[in-house]
Amino acid sequence: MSTADDTTSDGRATDSVDPGAQTGTRRFVPAWWREGALVLGFYFVVAVVAMWPMPIKPLAGYYGFGNDNLGGANIYNWIHDSLFGPGSPGFDPYLQAPFGYDVPLHALQPVDWIYAIVFGGPRGGMVVQNAQVFVGFVLAGAAMYLLVRHLTANKSAALVAGFLFTFSPYHLALGQQYGPLSSIQCIPLYLYTVVRLVEQPTRRHAIHAGLALGFVGLTSFYYLWFGTWFSMLLFVLITVHAAWRRRRDEGRVTIGDARGYVGLVVRRGFAGGLVFLAVFLPFAVPTLRTLSGDDKASVDHPLVEAVRYSGKPIMLVLPPHDNPVLGRFSKDIVYRNLFDMPVYEQSTYLGIVAALLVLVALVPWRIGRSVPVRTRWLLSGGLLIALAMYIGPYLPLTSTYWRDYADPDASAKLPWIGLLMFHLNGTFRFFSRNFVLLSACFTALAGIGAARVFARVPRRAQWSLAAVCIVLAGLEFTNSPPQRFTTATFPTWVREVQQLEPGASVVDYPLAPENSPRSFYYLFWQARHGRATVNPAGSKPAKQFAATIANADSASTGRALYDAGIDYAVMHTKLPSGTTPPYQPGWPDDSVSADLGAVNPWFEKLTQTDDAVIYRIRPPA
Repeated sequence: MSTADDTTSDGRATDSVDPGAQTGTRRFVPAWWREGALVLGFYFVVAVVAMWPMPIKPLAGYYGFGNDNLGGANIYNWIHDSLFGPGSPGFDPYLQAPFGYDVPLHALQPVDWIYAIVFGGPRGGMVVQNAQVFVGFVLAGAAMYLLVRHLTANKSAALVAGFLFTFSPYHLALGQQYGPLSSIQCIPLYLYTVVRLVEQPTRRHAIHAGLALGFVGLTSFYYLWFGTWFSMLLFVLITVHAAWRRRRDEGRVTIGDARGYVGLVVRRGFAGGLVFLAVFLPFAVPTLRTLSGDDKASVDHPLVEAVRYSGKPIMLVLPPHDNPVLGRFSKDIVYRNLFDMPVYEQSTYLGIVAALLVLVALVPWRIGRSVPVRTRWLLSGGLLIALAMYIGPYLPLTSTYWRDYADPDASAKLPWIGLLMFHLNGTFRFFSRNFVLLSACFTALAGIGAARVFARVPRRAQWSLAAVCIVLAGLEFTNSPPQRFTTATFPTWVREVQQLEPGASVVDYPLAPENSPRSFYYLFWQARHGRATVNPAGSKPAKQFAATIANADSASTGRALYDAGIDYAVMHTKLPSGTTPPYQPGWPDDSVSADLGAVNPWFEKLTQTDDAVIYRIRPPA
């Protein structure tokens, strides 16, 4: 067990010697195994609470609400089925009938393949979303615990920090929409290796940092992009600070000193970079090879989107709009400042409890057992770097900047680091997602603050204080969205399509463009009914075909469908809402009339349900 009085020569807390080890006593289970099991058990409970009621019925629905996670479920299911049966993961013959669909494998994160293989079979790939988010909640807390445990040697403070990180409004909200982006567990793990590298700049620690950055890339290309920029800027800051400290202590810095600093950073960066490439490239190269010309065009976004999706500093101090206690005070302000941005992208609240603990961590006088100033300086510098990237391509000088996102030149502003980042790669235009790095540095500082406070009270009282911090932070962080869990009950139309003969193909009306909320809805249920569908119209031939069959009442549409080998037309008369306002922009009711297609001579009415009319495509007379 560690104590508040155990320190190294530099003043940092460390573990005390195990009495059992001194007396030669052999324990059946090592102490760190027991600690690890208890920590994982605690964050397992946190994940259950965060995702309730999904953990008790993981096969009956999914955590969150529909849109991208619906389309992803279909892809996960196809990858699983194609790898364990006939077919190719990169081509799905059941979509975009009659042409087939080139699966956008470039959009998958490397870890998605693992989840698809393990969980992609049951329930049409729906379980992947649940598993990925659940594992993210557990491991994110444990990884932050590891970082703060190392910094402070205080278990109760580390437990609080892990909770603050994994139960943050950002994690709660984004997990409802994007499974891969909820996998934030490698961020504090990477920060841990960076801290170790700064403490002891050995080749071994550089290799560990490269390995951890590789793990970040395997979970999220987005977080890797931000993490790479974060690392470069942070090590520049470290080098400048080292030179400044040398000048302060010795009165001068020579050219040889500067070369030594830079050389050390380059050597360690080279070692870590080689390990990173060894981990990441085997997965990155296949992904880049699947990126076609059309795909490259689709990820080339305009600058206005980078402005629109940049982080707004005001959101850092606004509690979640759907918080059952504090939401009544913040929701109007949140809604007024979204400017067409999904609200879950702006759930970047830092928290009162965490902020107070950070202030304690940064006070210059001694409170309890201090973490070295150098480490606190490192985390503070990382926090400022992450904040700079969070703001996006420009530093606003007027309050109308985000409101006028469609015309950035209409507002006074200064070019910012994000502008260079966007021009080098415009794919990663959601600068608000860099909150994950901001949150990691902020939470680590909060953990240091908690340790400084806890060190002033007896050990048992520390756990009581930790419980109070967790409860208070949970109350201000928690959200209560209307669709935390979406039940995947089969619509009647899906059951009817399941009864169609094997090999049959269908067209869904209304037609939906690729990557739209309705298109994702069709994708999700296609994996459940198992019949080929015209959806989605993504390729040029598919778009031309969709334009030809746009009018379901036209005889030419019936002829085109028959010639293309499409067997049935499904007219959706009672569709669920495509989006969940205010979490997403509103989507009007796109259900079609029950009379649609009735006058088409090529359509023969097969059945009518409470939510659809299904027609058979007649052969020519």
